[in-house]
Amino acid sequence: MILTYSVSQLRQLQSSDVRPSRRLRKILFGLHLWQPAAQRQIPPPLSSTPQPMSSPRDLTNGFSGLRVATWNLRSLTSKHSALLATILDLQLDAIVVTESWHQKLEDVAVQRAAPSGFTIFGRAWRPTDQNSSAVGGGILVYIRKGMNASELDLGFQMPTTFEVFALKLSTSCGPVCLLAFYRPGSQAVTLKFFDELQAVLESVATRNSQLVILGDFNIHMDSPVDQNAIKFQETLHQFGLLQHINESTHIKGHILDLVITRDDCDVKDICVYPPTISDHGLVTFYLPHLLSKPIYAVRQLRGWRSINLDRLRTSLTNSPLCQDPVTYNNKSVTELFDLYIASLSKIVVDIVLHTRQAAKCL
Repeated sequence: MILTYSVSQLRQLQSSDVRPSRRLRKILFGLHLWQPAAQRQIPPPLSSTPQPMSSPRDLTNGFSGLRVATWNLRSLTSKHSALLATILDLQLDAIVVTESWHQKLEDVAVQRAAPSGFTIFGRAWRPTDQNSSAVGGGILVYIRKGMNASELDLGFQMPTTFEVFALKLSTSCGPVCLLAFYRPGSQAVTLKFFDELQAVLESVATRNSQLVILGDFNIHMDSPVDQNAIKFQETLHQFGLLQHINESTHIKGHILDLVITRDDCDVKDICVYPPTISDHGLVTFYLPHLLSKPIYAVRQLRGWRSINLDRLRTSLTNSPLCQDPVTYNNKSVTELFDLYIASLSKIVVDIVLHTRQAAKCL
């Protein structure tokens, strides 16, 4: 696929308030772009086990599952390089970006934030008032291509009090239903919000898959007296869901970005990074597999139905089994059985080809 960009799109990448990461600067410096092309040296490949930019944690911690993240970026336009580096450094399998402020998936910043081997899904924000010129909102989901991902139809008209984007992921360890949410903080929480939220949850509650709901809900879940937070928790409880984040995700000290799963799902290694390029922090975690990784056994099968009868007849005729019976008068019964088995085994090996087939073990 060839991407073409207009002059105005390329100029959108210019920014004086965001400095490329040290890792990115080292890569660009290693290309020796100031030299003639024939004299440039290709830098060595990056380490296959990169460490996180802003965390000393060791990623090889033995957790089994999908490494997932959510991040409210408040405009991706000038932050695509930071998002790209984060996906690579943290070895993410999926990341939800809220408040991307993108117009379409072909936007320059959206494409440049995607590492090689990732697929982009999402929906641009559309204001309820068609005459409004306001910008904001937008949801993007970057998925590693090892999973078969497709958009999931919720079966009803899109909500008006929040944005939601649903994906169905097929993995070797079971299906996953991923719901990305964004509720604008500039809008008050109303009864209509809870009605629409319940409609969404009803559409996915009975699906036979792992369920993960994540994004920016803009509800102060850290406040024990906030009525909206209390009602939100009650709604989750009605559907057998559990909210896992218990530390601040916002620069002002509130829990706004949430990770929600079924209440029997044991999410591992939750990490909330301090806000840096946005007023929201990055949230990462491991989502355990619904099923254990399948084990396959390789079997050898022979195509008995494809035997060439003429070749079988010729092989039997030329075998010791069809010689003059008088020659075997001095052989014992055991010796005759051994001759019979050896002769037929040789014929089978010669004329009945075998194939290797992988079968899933229970």
